[in-house]
Amino acid sequence: MDTARLDVLRGVTRHMATADNMETVLRSITTALVEHADATVAHIFLYLRDDECPVCSKAAASRQQVVDGPPALHLLAGAGVPFGVGEPVHRISWDVQAPSADLIRARTPLQTLENSERAHIRRALAAAGGHVHGALGAAELLGINPSTLRSRMQKLGISLKTVPS
Repeated sequence: MDTARLDVLRGVTRHMATADNMETVLRSITTALVEHADATVAHIFLYLRDDECPVCSKAAASRQQVVDGPPALHLLAGAGVPFGVGEPVHRISWDVQAPSADLIRARTPLQTLENSERAHIRRALAAAGGHVHGALGAAELLGINPSTLRSRMQKLGISLKTVPS
């Protein structure tokens, strides 16, 4: 790990060391990201039911209202100054059409591009019966040159021995 990243981690850790509850820990993380990682803005949303969210449950209690409904993304900590967007939204509901809500509906975390490419190549190899070259080989299915595919396989650590045929 390079020195700059280690310093950022140390800064985050120092902020968290004095925390005594989850809200303080999350606020410490976002503050440290802004102060030590050159972030302009940092937000942490958690996927919670409204009655689990301290902000929503406190607001409902003050209005003497029962809180229920499906889980949603709730902003529990933020730091920095968002430019041109105003105040951040506290609650992103389950059914809104937004990338963040799409992720929680799919319940699939984003993968790195490298992991996605590895999985895609493995699926193509399996569909081609483990063949890289030739008609209906994985390279043809992917629309790339067989030598390019072999190069990518080597870089990604894919062996034909580990691909189901």
